[in-house]
This record gives sequence, structure tokens and C-alpha cells, in this order.
Amino acid sequence: MLFTIVIPTFNRAATICDTIESVVRQLHADCEIIVVDDGSTDGTPERVLDRFGDQVRVILQDNAGPGTARNHGAAEASGRYLAFLDSDDLWFPWTLATYRETLKECRYPGLVTSTPFAFYDARQDLPSDPLPRASARYTDYFASSRTHRNFGSCVLLVRRDIFELSRGFTPARMNGEDLDFVLRIGDASDFVEIASPPLVGWRQHAGNLTGDVAKTAAGLLQIISNERQGKYPGGPPRRRARREIIARHSRSAALAAAAKGNPASAWSLYAKTLAWQVRLGRWRFCIGFPLAALKSLAQSGRPVVDQPMTKPTACEVGR
Repeated sequence: MLFTIVIPTFNRAATICDTIESVVRQLHADCEIIVVDDGSTDGTPERVLDRFGDQVRVILQDNAGPGTARNHGAAEASGRYLAFLDSDDLWFPWTLATYRETLKECRYPGLVTSTPFAFYDARQDLPSDPLPRASARYTDYFASSRTHRNFGSCVLLVRRDIFELSRGFTPARMNGEDLDFVLRIGDASDFVEIASPPLVGWRQHAGNLTGDVAKTAAGLLQIISNERQGKYPGGPPRRRARREIIARHSRSAALAAAAKGNPASAWSLYAKTLAWQVRLGRWRFCIGFPLAALKSLAQSGRPVVDQPMTKPTACEVGR
């Protein structure tokens, strides 16, 4: 079997059947579907079993977070590749076929990411036909560090042997566990980014965890700490690539936190990565962030000085 699709879920009875249906309807199946229920209290597992029966394997666990749920599903998988899909998102009819064609053409790389398509209303917003296929191939994920990309666990396809060597997602409940995961497999051989067509419909709603800027900042601060402690592979030769990736995410998160009136998170991210940003030549951010943050605070009516700015620690960056 080529694919195992792992769908972690918690209290998604309203959306998970649509999610599973989008996988069941794939043009080329050759896959198994594993739903890991993370202690739902709204009848999610019963709804899945009633509708799909033996088309889906349902695994129950006590509430432990999405990282643990994904790892639980992966441990039970039979497929050569693991695809992770959130229980409020959708696949397009061409998703699995596109993955299959890409894997064959690229000689079965270790990691593949695809492009999400943000939507609010599935009846109106989702594309009905695929765009021409386009992808970029790199020696590994770190080699793509200079190219801006957004991704989440829902667009990850990883070869199971690499997933097992990495020990999977962190069990910590943190925003950014997907970035932490790809950093931990960042030197695994061959990375392919599918830029077109979009393969995942990313549902936008108030419950999206990525909308919590404080949690996103906390997750990135943990990732920054992990990098400084040497927890990611590649050693000094890949240090610049790792920090370029982390710094890019930190810039976006710092600006978002400042714009949404969370100065403590914004300034912490700025301070913790300032030395990296300087060495990477991100002068526009280094100079512009303090001005943007102060302007945002002034417009919000909050005190301009929320807390003393942490003095950045000097960091050695470079190959």
C-alpha cells in the first residue's frame, strides 16, 4: 500500500465526515484512512463509524493533543507514505493522483509538501478543476531555505521510514509542531514542493489554532530554543539554513502579534531572533518592526511600553 492518511480529530462532528468523504472520493485510492479521535465528547467517532464503517479505521485515545494523535495513527499505518489531514480540511479529487505522479517522477523523495487553498464556504469557494502541475525539487528541506513558503501538517506527505526515524511530532501541545517536525527531518534526502495545483482545502473559521498569535509566538520561541540547544540536524554547516527558516516564520508571527495587540509576544520574537535577522540581512524588518509595533500600540490605545525589551543574545550564524 502506498498511502496512509492519518486524520487526528477532536470534537469535529460537524466537519469530519466531509473531510473523510473528500479522501474516499479520490480518483486513485490505494490508501487506508486512519482517524484518531483525541477524546471527543461530541459523538465524532460514532458519526464516523456510522457513515463509513470499515472504510475507515477509528482509533480512540484520551485527550493528548494533535501531535500525539498523529503519532498514534502513524504507528498503526501500513502505507509507505504518511499523509496528514486535519478533520476540518478537504482534499480535492486530484490530490492523491497528483501525489502519486509526483512520487514516481521524483523517485520517491523523503518529504513532499503541497499548496493549501484557503476557503470559507466549500459550496462557493473551492476550485472544481486542477491547474497545471508544477513542482520544485531540492536535495533536502534545508536546501529550500531561501524560498518563502507556508505549510502546515495538512500539506505534509512523508515517507514512513523517515517519520519513524524522527520519532514523529512532538507530543507537546504547541502551535508550530509542524515546523518543529520538518526541521527535525530537514536533512532527509530529497524534498519536493508541489506548487500547483492546490491539493488541500484549508477551511477558515474562528477555531483555527493558527489565529491564536500568543500560542503561535510561544511555539516559535520553543523552536528558537530548540535550535540554540542543537536539537535540529545538520550541525554548523546547515545552521544558516535552519535559522533562515525559523527567522522567516518569526518575522511573520512578530508582525501579526504586534498588529493584534500582543506586544509581549511580538517583542520577544523580535529580540530572540534579532541577531539572526541582522546576519541574514533582513534590514527592513530589523528597522521597520519597532516602528510598526509602536504605531500599532499607539493606535490600540495601550501603553507604548508593555514590558522591557529583552536584550538579544548574540548568536553565531553562517556556514
